[in-house]
Amino acid sequence: MKKLLFLPFLQLPSGHHQVADTLIEHIQEIDSQFVCKKVDPLAYTFGKLERVISGTYLKWIHYLPQTYSWLYHKTVYNDRSTQENYPVYDLLFSKAFEKLLEEEQPDAVICTHSLPSYIIGRLKEKKNLRMLLINVYTDFFAHQMWETNGADMHFVSSHLFKEDLIQKGVNPNTVFITGIPTHKAIQPSDFQIPCHDNPCLLITGGSLGVGGLKQLLGSMTGRKGTYLVLCGKNQKLYNTLKKEDNQTIRPLSYIESREQMDDIYNQVDGIISKPGGVTISECVKKRKPVFVYHALPGQEEINLKLIKQLGIGIESLGIPNLERRISQYFNDARQASSLEAKIDAYHHHISVDPTLLLYERIKEQP
Repeated sequence: MKKLLFLPFLQLPSGHHQVADTLIEHIQEIDSQFVCKKVDPLAYTFGKLERVISGTYLKWIHYLPQTYSWLYHKTVYNDRSTQENYPVYDLLFSKAFEKLLEEEQPDAVICTHSLPSYIIGRLKEKKNLRMLLINVYTDFFAHQMWETNGADMHFVSSHLFKEDLIQKGVNPNTVFITGIPTHKAIQPSDFQIPCHDNPCLLITGGSLGVGGLKQLLGSMTGRKGTYLVLCGKNQKLYNTLKKEDNQTIRPLSYIESREQMDDIYNQVDGIISKPGGVTISECVKKRKPVFVYHALPGQEEINLKLIKQLGIGIESLGIPNLERRISQYFNDARQASSLEAKIDAYHHHISVDPTLLLYERIKEQP
C-alpha cells in the first residue's frame, strides 16, 4: 500500500485544488490500494483563521491589485534564477509541516502550490527524509518559492517551462512535459475552423466569478452572438444577469460536474477568459480559441506572457480590443489556421500522461 499526500494551499476553489482532486480521482481508478489524502496546510496550521486569511487575500487582489503585483514580483518573481529563502514562512509553517509528515508518513508528497513545496523541500534537506517530493505546476512557469533542485519530479506545462527549469540548474531527467493536468471528463476535441460571425462564446472569470464580468458585458456595445456566462460562486452576478432576461446572455451558476463542463465547451465556438492555468489547459485540450480579456495581478500576468509566446491564446485586453479580436478571428480563416498549428505544436510536446507517470514512479518506490 502506498500513501500519497497532496498539498494545495488555501481552501478557495482554485486550480491548485482542481489539479490535486483530478490526480487523486484518476490514480485511485488505476489502483484503489493507493491511499490519497489532500490537506490544506494553512487550515491545518491555523484552523478557522484560514477563512480570514483567504478573504483578506481576495480583497487585496480586488482593491489593491497594483500593490499585490509589485510585491509578487519583488518577493517571488524577479531576475534572480536561484531559489530564495523565506524565513518568515519557515517560522510559521515548518513545525506544523513536520507534525503533518509525522502523522501521515507518506511515500510521496505532491505539491500543487509553491509554499508547501518550499517547506517540504527544506524539511527533506534538514531531516534527510526519504519520501518523494513532486511538484505539479498549475501555472505556465515556476517562481523562486518552488523547491526546484530538491524535488524528485516536476510536471510542467510546456517545452518552454522545461527549458526554463533546466537553465536554472534542474536535472532534465526529473522534468516531464505533462501539460497542466485536466480531468478526463474534459474530452479532447477536433479543431473547428470558424464559419460564421455570430458565434456562441463562453465567458468565465474563474470559479469565484471574479474579473469584472458584469462590467465586461455592459461595455461590449458591438457584441454579436450568444454569450454563456459562467458566474462561478458569484451569486449576485448570477441573479443580476438572470433578472435582466437578455436573450443573448445566459448566466450559469457554479458548475462542479466536469462532464457538464465538457458539454458546455462542446456548445461554444470560443471562450473569453482570464489566463488561469487550468482553464487555459482545458480550452487547449478542447482546441477552442480563448480570448484573454483580463489578467489578475501576479501569476496570471506572467501566465499571459507565456500563453502569448506559445501562441495558444489570443490576448484581448481592453473592451475595444476584445471586440476587434473576436471579430477578426471569426472572419479570418488564416488566424484560425495559425492558432490550430500552435495548439497542435503544444500538444506535440506533451510526452506523458501525468497520472500514469505519478503511479509508475510511486509504485516502484521502496
